[in-house]
Amino acid sequence: MIAATTVLELRGVEKRYPRKGGDVLACSGIDLAVAENEFVSLIGPSGCGKSTVLSLVAGLLAPTSGSVLLDGKPIDGPGPDRGVVFQQYALLPWMTVRENLAFAVESVRGKSGLAANASDVDGVLDLVHLTAAAARYPRELSGGMKQRVGLARALLVRPRVLLLDEPFGALDALTRAYLQNEMLDLWEHRPTTALMITHDIEEALLLSDRVAMMTRGPGGTIARVIDVPFARPRHRDAVMADPRFARLAAESLEHLTRELDLARSA
Repeated sequence: MIAATTVLELRGVEKRYPRKGGDVLACSGIDLAVAENEFVSLIGPSGCGKSTVLSLVAGLLAPTSGSVLLDGKPIDGPGPDRGVVFQQYALLPWMTVRENLAFAVESVRGKSGLAANASDVDGVLDLVHLTAAAARYPRELSGGMKQRVGLARALLVRPRVLLLDEPFGALDALTRAYLQNEMLDLWEHRPTTALMITHDIEEALLLSDRVAMMTRGPGGTIARVIDVPFARPRHRDAVMADPRFARLAAESLEHLTRELDLARSA
């Protein structure tokens, strides 16, 4: 029975891709529950099935076996109850920042919803510190600003679950650190149930409440789930100065290194 606070649950999920000569196993035996307003990250070596898991939750793929549940109901396709922030920005280049956001609302709620929620656009622009850039086009924005537009767009439709597909992976180290800090601040003002995939161990520990570590592919599964012990609100300097951060980062790196070594020797 699903706990009252559980929003997202994966039960015994397996995904196979049909190929000539035999199916390719992407992930197997995935069991994970994400609670209301909990931030969970998936980490694992390349090819372990992280992106497949995210696509299953987004409804872009259907599991070969097992169940993917949102509020106890099977996910049977994409929907506005799940907002996705991609690594690439996917903004409409002929629209301004405000128009990109308004288009997202209109696509979900229709023109009447757009009119009724014009103030929401202003509120989210303020939340991600883009009010001054509202009239700019994507070509006039930095990579970090484009990613903030993508995050604002996902938040604007008020999804039940926010899915983050390596959202800062295309950014330089300084911009990435800045947006991680923005994310921490954002979570204090608008906590949201979230599932993120990332290769960055420190990012996962900094942002998440729990980190699920996957085994190597093909057919990766969740080997261990770490409870992140740092209370919110969080501040980067305090978290990274905590001896537990270094210990958890070392344990996570050891797991990933071991899985990579096993993959090479297979």
